[in-house]
This record gives sequence, structure tokens and C-alpha cells, in this order.
Amino acid sequence: PGNSSLDFLYYFAVPAEGPHPGLFKLDSRPVRGLPLSLVVAVTGLTRLGGGSVRMEAVELTDPLTGRRLWGELPLREVANGTGFYTAALPPALPQGGFALVLRGSDSRGRRVERPAPQVTSAVGFLLQLSSAGPLFPGQAGAVAWWVWNPNAPQELGLAVSSDPSYPVSTSSPRLQLGRNQTATGVISLRVPGSAAPGSAVTVTLRADPLSPAGDANFAFIQLLVMPRPPVPNRAPPACNITSVAGACGPPGSPCREHRWRARLRILDGAGIRAVLSGGAAVPHWADGAAATATYSSDCCTREAELLVTNWLGEEYRCLVAAPPAGAAGDPALTPWWWTAALAVHVAFYVGLGV
Repeated sequence: PGNSSLDFLYYFAVPAEGPHPGLFKLDSRPVRGLPLSLVVAVTGLTRLGGGSVRMEAVELTDPLTGRRLWGELPLREVANGTGFYTAALPPALPQGGFALVLRGSDSRGRRVERPAPQVTSAVGFLLQLSSAGPLFPGQAGAVAWWVWNPNAPQELGLAVSSDPSYPVSTSSPRLQLGRNQTATGVISLRVPGSAAPGSAVTVTLRADPLSPAGDANFAFIQLLVMPRPPVPNRAPPACNITSVAGACGPPGSPCREHRWRARLRILDGAGIRAVLSGGAAVPHWADGAAATATYSSDCCTREAELLVTNWLGEEYRCLVAAPPAGAAGDPALTPWWWTAALAVHVAFYVGLGV
């Protein structure tokens, strides 16, 4: 025993497939039943006065008694001299908390050991967070969450917080998940206008098993508050319906036999990033500060709200509707009062659009 500069950080990961296979870092606690790996970053491997240390294995131990809960798990160095190691974890992680102990040897053959100061516990479900875009002072932001339950059915309660403490809420505070079921939702965050650009916001989601009871899982994400790009003399956005074609019969007529189409000219000084309808992209062609979008549908859907997002992350909605029977078919036959009424129906609001 003695003083040493040897230290390490670690996280848990799962295999990632695709064109760039590797290990995908978990934002939350390790999940029982998944093919987990431990990723370790070790510092202080080169000692003062010469000599070096090589880590060889990791042990899972009881945090109270120090008793070994599993045999030694071999560590594999990712690349020589980097200090990054990985170890495959057993699929049946111990119930309750466990601690990690790294073991190795120095260049003189002496045994080296370093325990982790924190205790870890495995949970029965996976919890992940991802950002839906940057944060700006005075605007709303969004963080998407995803929960997967690979084990027995259970009910979860969700609670969200932020640091600094900003107004924050989640779309679903309670979940009922069967075996191998997933659920998704959105965390809404309101950034005050006084937030300093360059400051960080940490959003934490806690999931508590309610039935049956169990250990809570946590996931967090750090977001940066960005300065809003200056947009001098930017006029309010506007949706102008330039033409409506097609016609729908009276209510009750076969709706799939007829189609209608609306063309819009969307003006926004910040530029148009996306136009969506029901989560699906609406074709649009950008032209500087304006864009032309074309929405089409059969007559089973006679009106729709288009969600427009600009490059500042602001969202607003434009209403489009099929013309009355006999009112359209050719743009020239569309009554001026019809397109004018639609053109002025623009609800503008910032951030999530909720």
C-alpha cells in the first residue's frame, strides 16, 4: 500500500452494429440481460521515477464486505499506451449494488490494485436520452427519451429535473411496459431569456419501478445554450396558399376516389429547415428566405396542419384544407376568399410548438 497517481473512470456500453461497429455508451445504469461491456480509462500508468503499470483484470465485489461476486474478468487494452481498456461483463449481473476493483501489475511484477469509490447497481430496463436541437435563451428546447424493458412487465414512474433549475416537464409521467416493449417521449425545457450563451444545462430523467418495486434508473444529458444568430429586421413568418386543386365530394361519398392538392409559399427570414405533416416530410423547395411546399392527400383527409421549422429551431403551423366541391380543380377557379382565408391562418410560437 502507498500513495499512487493511478486512477480510472468507467462507463457501461453495448455492442453497436452497422457500418461503424463498436461500443455504444449507455447514459444510464447497466441493464441485466444485455450483452454489456465495461469501458475503462486509466490515468497514472506511467510512474514517477520510471516504471509503468499494466491493468489486467476487473472484479465485481460486495461494497460492504469486499467479497468477490464474480470471478476476475480480463481487461483488453484498446490500443497500446492509450490507457483505455474493455471487459465483457456477465449477463446475469449481481442483484443489489456492486463495486469495481481494477487489478494489474507494474514493470517489476508487483501487484497493483485500485477500487472504484462509487457503488453501481444493475436495473431491469434501459433508459436513454437524446437532444432534439440546440438551446437558445428565451426559447423552449426538447430532449427525447427512450425506454426499453427486456424483462418482466412493469410500471414505471418518470420524473425530470434540470440544473440550473428551469421549467421542465415530460410528456408521459407513468408508463406500463410489457416484456420487450419500448416507449418514447419528449422532455420540454423552457430556457429563460437571462440564460447566458455558453452556459451548460444538465437534464436528468429518473425512472422508478412502481410495480413491481425495484431500483431506480437515471439518465442525463448536458446541453449548451447557444447565442441566437442575429436576424436584423426579420418580418414575422407567413404562409400563403397560392393554389388549391382538386375537389372532394359531399360528406359520405367515397373519399379515396378523389384527391386534392395545396401549394404554399412560406416566408421566413431565418430560412426553412423542415415542413412536416403528421410527422411525415412535406416536399418543399427553399429559395432564400422563402420556400414552396406542396401538400396532397385523398379526400379522407380534408384538412391538415403543417408544422414548419426554421433554422433557429422556431416552429409554427399552417392550416391547409380541401376546397368545397366544385370550388377548385384548376387554380384559376379557386375563389379568392378561399385562399385568402387559409393564408391568414398561421399560428406562430417558438420552440416545441405545443
